[in-house]
Amino acid sequence: MEIVVVGAGTVGEALCFDLIHEGHELTLIDQKASLVHAMTEKMDLKGVVGNGTVPEIQREADVASCDVFISATPVDEVNIVACIVASRFGARHCIARIRNPEYTRGFDFRWESIGIDLMMNTEQQMAKEIVEEFDFPNANYVEPSTVEGVQIIKVRILPGSPLAGMPVLQVRRHIAGILICVLQRGDMAPMIPRAEMHLEGGDRVHVIGTKHDLDRFQNLAGHRISAFRSVFIIGGGVTARYLVPLLLKRCITVRLIERDRKKAEKLALEFPKANIVTGDGTDQNLLNEQRLAHYDVSVALTDVDEENLLFSLYAHRQGVRKTISRVTRSNLIPLLDAECLDTIITPQHLLASSIIRYVRSLEITADSEIEDYQRLENGVAEAVTFRVKREARLANQALRTVHLKENIIIALIKRDHRLIVPAGDDMVQAGDSVIVLGAGQSVRTLDSIMAAED
Repeated sequence: MEIVVVGAGTVGEALCFDLIHEGHELTLIDQKASLVHAMTEKMDLKGVVGNGTVPEIQREADVASCDVFISATPVDEVNIVACIVASRFGARHCIARIRNPEYTRGFDFRWESIGIDLMMNTEQQMAKEIVEEFDFPNANYVEPSTVEGVQIIKVRILPGSPLAGMPVLQVRRHIAGILICVLQRGDMAPMIPRAEMHLEGGDRVHVIGTKHDLDRFQNLAGHRISAFRSVFIIGGGVTARYLVPLLLKRCITVRLIERDRKKAEKLALEFPKANIVTGDGTDQNLLNEQRLAHYDVSVALTDVDEENLLFSLYAHRQGVRKTISRVTRSNLIPLLDAECLDTIITPQHLLASSIIRYVRSLEITADSEIEDYQRLENGVAEAVTFRVKREARLANQALRTVHLKENIIIALIKRDHRLIVPAGDDMVQAGDSVIVLGAGQSVRTLDSIMAAED
């Protein structure tokens, strides 16, 4: 597809990288010539210097013939206007990045009527992902699925737990309703585990199943299940404005530290049931005064990655059960003690994954239609949900007779209202929804997951 992206910031750069990796032709628009030139040096794309809302600039970028137009600047109004102009030019699909809660909360407006097909709100999505973490206290990562009632979580196998030393196949005998999809061991690349592989203490595994079965798996992995009741947040920006009401709705005690007094006062008026404090969230004396050590979860949402990571490390040292950190530059993480950092959320990867999901959904193939796309934990693996067509090569074959490519697995089958964690004798049928996981490679169509026949 031909795709035009407006905005060469961290979000735009991540988008361009991923969309080029997907095989699309990219044109990038930005007002800063230095950013555009830097991007054209790093990636195979066309660069246009200028304001993405101006018709002449869009004409230079050939927006009229593009399949997808994405405006991902930090300014909501710029993104909205750019999409309106692109729609008038004839762009087939227009996507706008939106951050302000006032554009998405509390009123019904058909954005399609002015040419915007999809509005992506990264901050709102981050808030929802953070709340998902409260359902699985011991998971390092939670990915909800479009298949209702099913989730994918990442859990560390604790040394000495019943799972340490157990073959992967035997785990299904204890809990039939789960499947270990991806295994990470030490510095090795993520892999789809073979049935005969033995789990080891310290392994990190992504597991798919219902909440009930995933809770049982966490117990087997050596974790004590205990609900979270309190959260300590630093950073009162846009994400916090989405997050706090979701937490209060769950009756979670919320304490939030914000450096800017005016912003803190506004939050206090907006959320009177939360405890809002003005101060520096990296000041250890203040954190101790505010009893950080007594909270179940810490959430770092400032605009400075280093502050978020250092706060999370300090919270871990103080005994906080789970740390959640917003990090834009994920290359910082290997420099720190990753074992002390629980959940890392990267905004630009959230947005990129959502847009790839939308773009892939436009690609209807002979064997299947894509219903959902998820990139697990910033790229460890990807999970694609397909609606199976009658023409699919693997339809009506026992899965034990189907040869899949390396590091690809069929993780779940949904048939009508039934959820099937597949075993060797199960078959995929036309009309099923199937979740396919791939580690280290792209899953584009259902037929493409099958290995070439000898």
